Amino acid sequence: MKAIVNCFDKTINPFNGDLAARISKQTLEYSRQHKLGFLKNEIIESLKIDNISEIFAKIFSRENIDLRMLNGANFNVYMNDSFEKRKVLLETSDIETLKKFDAINDWENIMDIGKAHIAKILKDQYDMSYHFNIKFEDFKK
Repeated sequence: MKAIVNCFDKTINPFNGDLAARISKQTLEYSRQHKLGFLKNEIIESLKIDNISEIFAKIFSRENIDLRMLNGANFNVYMNDSFEKRKVLLETSDIETLKKFDAINDWENIMDIGKAHIAKILKDQYDMSYHFNIKFEDFKK
């Protein structure tokens, strides 16, 4: 609300740089603690770990997904729903490995790292670039 009011009159709520820095730091700490966001280089480093991709390959392939749901805005929702339905096919050790590498969180929801690995195994360059700004050559060994 203060930002909206400030658009019209900057004297009502003067900018507080210290407050902005504190909020920014807390937001970053919160997202790290709850694994809500990952930096591009963290996702790239993760994509070099073949074990994660191999686990997702057990339940995702180009033959068992709706290719129409790739390439754009539908990707995130489709991957969330598909993983929710298919994760029961994974072994407990697979789930623990995915948690260990931040591909899923403690509540077994798929995270950006997991979605990037799925895009990798589906050879989905469009969504890899669109959602994560990553090219396949960025993580090739």
